[in-house]
Amino acid sequence: MSKRPFFVVNPQSAGGQTGRLWNCSLRDQIVNRFPEARWAFTTGQGQAARLARRAWQEGADMVVAVGGDGSVNEVVNGLMDNPLGQAMEELPAGQGAEWPAPPEAPPRPELGVLPRGTGCDFAKSVAIPKSLIGALDVLENGRSVPVDVGKIEYTDRSGDAMSTRYFINIAGCGASGEVVDRVNRSSKRLGGFMSFLLATIATTMRYRRPRVQVSIDGGAPRELELNVIFVCNAQYCGGGMRIAPDAVMHDGLFQVVEISATGRLQSLLHGGKLYSGRLAGVPGARVYTARRVRVTSAEQVLVESDGEQPGILPATYAIVPHALHLRVGDHALAVQP
Repeated sequence: MSKRPFFVVNPQSAGGQTGRLWNCSLRDQIVNRFPEARWAFTTGQGQAARLARRAWQEGADMVVAVGGDGSVNEVVNGLMDNPLGQAMEELPAGQGAEWPAPPEAPPRPELGVLPRGTGCDFAKSVAIPKSLIGALDVLENGRSVPVDVGKIEYTDRSGDAMSTRYFINIAGCGASGEVVDRVNRSSKRLGGFMSFLLATIATTMRYRRPRVQVSIDGGAPRELELNVIFVCNAQYCGGGMRIAPDAVMHDGLFQVVEISATGRLQSLLHGGKLYSGRLAGVPGARVYTARRVRVTSAEQVLVESDGEQPGILPATYAIVPHALHLRVGDHALAVQP
């Protein structure tokens, strides 16, 4: 069990319920299980990454993302020493137990997840229940396993500069970037499944499929008219879509799902198969493994990373083997040997 966990709390997650629940009961439940716990609330985008990095420097042995997939993504970036946002911005103060001074170079903390968001797709692959009691049980009694992390180098929205972001679940480009952009601009009041489903239908009806070039593991590029590419470290995205049923998080490989252009009607008729993982029946689908995927285009194509929409193509997706240790449940699909 973790002796010095740090909880990075997004109080606006779950429609603002997380902040209210924290003050009502969640803080007390955490302190009862983890007497040496510390925590801080995020107040803006990118802060979770820098709070996670600060917790590491202060000697945390586990950093827990309390929020949705976006919060998990930011914490992962902090633990990969990639602080996001304005580095000079003052961070919220930590609260909770007092810790002794850490060693000069504290080891990288374990990653924990307390799912409190719209989709919480990553939690499905690693057997973390959405119920608070179940998720706290995993944090207290679950297994610690080494997992791979994905790294995406992409172009910022202006097209002028390259940026880097890590992801632990699924990244991609094309229609998935458009869907994520729609979801993140919506209220999300309908929950994860309906928010992503409605955004997917709206995107399908309006999406103009770009021509892209795809290079796998440094090979010669192939050109195709693209619907979507998913670069998968784990299995679920899009509010419950099991897009990569064979993905595992410790093999040093992505499972890549590439769907070339099909008609709008076909896309709608076969869209349900993406939720069940029956990709063989999806027109234009191609599934393969890779360590590195590079996608370029002369057109503006949105990329996405763990449900965030940071920029556009060109982008390179690369695997970082066994980069983090993750606290998981006993039946985690994506980390089974």
